[in-house]
Amino acid sequence: MRSTDGHATKVNGRWRLEGRLEEVATARHGVRALLRGAGLDEDTIALAELATGELVANALEHGGGEEIEVALEAGPGGLVLTVINQGPVFPAPLVDLRTHGTAERGRGLAILSAFGCDVAIGHPKPSRCAVTARIPVATVR
Repeated sequence: MRSTDGHATKVNGRWRLEGRLEEVATARHGVRALLRGAGLDEDTIALAELATGELVANALEHGGGEEIEVALEAGPGGLVLTVINQGPVFPAPLVDLRTHGTAERGRGLAILSAFGCDVAIGHPKPSRCAVTARIPVATVR
């Protein structure tokens, strides 16, 4: 990823968070600060914050455990956000926002997909679940 002046834009952040709901805000603020410092545009930052909040909240609600790991780095075609928790791997839900769009719960990953994020769920090590969102980057300042 490069800035408009041709210099490489470095994005590489890692956080270990306690398994508490208050940590969603901590993760969102950390991502915002990292991406602003890297010169990314506000639309990309807002989408990365949304993705971070969604994945961290899901990890805390469904994964359990005493801590979660969050990583954000530049990847091919955008940003790669990974959240790892101590919960089981689960199949990606298939949610149609046209019919499920007014529900209060259960549509976060579908919303990320609607904004152009590719979401994958994997098993990086025993008793761990990793959810990765590839976030498209529009432009950099």
